[in-house]
Amino acid sequence: MQEGLIFLSYKSSSRSRKLRRIKSLIALYLATFVLRLGFGQIALLLPWKLADLGVPIQSIGFIMASNSLAEMLAAFPAGFLSDRFKRKPIIVIGLAGASISFLLYLLADSGKMLFIAHATLGISEAMTISPVLAAIVDRTTIGERGQAMGLYNSAVTASYVLGPALAGMMAGKLGRDFPFYLSSLMAFISMLLMIFLLREEEIPKMEAKNILREFIKAVRDMRTAILLLVWVGASAILAIGASFIPVYLKGIGFTEYQAGWAFAILAALLVSSYVIFGRISELIGKGRMSSFGLALVSVGAFCIGLRRTGRSMTIGSALIGIGAGSFAPAAMALLADLSPKSTRGSLMGTYDMAFALGGFLGPSFAGLIVGRFGFRSLFWLSSIILLACTIPFAIMLREDSKRSRLRDSAPQTR
Repeated sequence: MQEGLIFLSYKSSSRSRKLRRIKSLIALYLATFVLRLGFGQIALLLPWKLADLGVPIQSIGFIMASNSLAEMLAAFPAGFLSDRFKRKPIIVIGLAGASISFLLYLLADSGKMLFIAHATLGISEAMTISPVLAAIVDRTTIGERGQAMGLYNSAVTASYVLGPALAGMMAGKLGRDFPFYLSSLMAFISMLLMIFLLREEEIPKMEAKNILREFIKAVRDMRTAILLLVWVGASAILAIGASFIPVYLKGIGFTEYQAGWAFAILAALLVSSYVIFGRISELIGKGRMSSFGLALVSVGAFCIGLRRTGRSMTIGSALIGIGAGSFAPAAMALLADLSPKSTRGSLMGTYDMAFALGGFLGPSFAGLIVGRFGFRSLFWLSSIILLACTIPFAIMLREDSKRSRLRDSAPQTR
């Protein structure tokens, strides 16, 4: 265990400190998994519930998007509050809000009520995820964060894949209401575990204006600014893929069964690769691994658009899976390395906001592109966007590396 996931223990720590650290990290990863698993179940059941209530089709998309929009708007404030008042209280409030939000879906008897429930869940997710990320960073060193963020991404991906499958099976056997009750109960249990297992790290106490000053200084760093912009582009491409690849698969003759297996294989590739590539990024450099991953996703998107065949789809999806597995943990760890301890929650909240923004913008513009130019142009455009993100990112990393070498080679003065 300790050899495979080295970030879960400090070799120099006492046994009791190691145990406290492991318990805290388990509580943090479990909260992430539970929350995203619940969202995955809602993603399958909410459209059916909207249809049962007779909500107009033009309103369904707006209601479905309310969750991402609410999380995007609440992510930075949640991270800022965790810097001001520590991580644990904000995470507990977020999990309590999520538990209540899952029950609100059951009480909803109109589209307006479902909109409120879905947006409330988005706010609760932001209140949980932003400080959870900051808390994980607090408990890991620079040499451990690639693997730590890899495990975080594995938890998120696994929950998104298992959520709809679990909801479908439970709804068929136990009724459509049962997944909502289960999600609420799991969020409540996760909240209790957070209260008893999470030990706060020492974070310097700062006034709100000083936290904001440190945050502005951090985002004005060119490396941080470019990294956040890259995350918007990468998130947009992932959201486009999730929204339009199923339709594309249908167009090239895939059945629902074949499409399901294609997504399952891609998800398994991602879940297994995140931790592996996160560990590799610590050995060869997070910047190099991030650039490699972005370039690989760009090539994969181009391959999918090259020819409308199952072979090009398979090759392209494999490249995207490996590329995303390479990029995500390394880029998240790199952003964590750049974040000052005093404003870490705010910066992780900004990352969550950038990720949600890409997820909101990507499918919105993609629909216009597909309608005008067709599916193949969508994947080519995605490839160009990613390439445009990769080039300045790689140049920035190269210049940063040059500056580091110059500093190291400069003569030391007494």
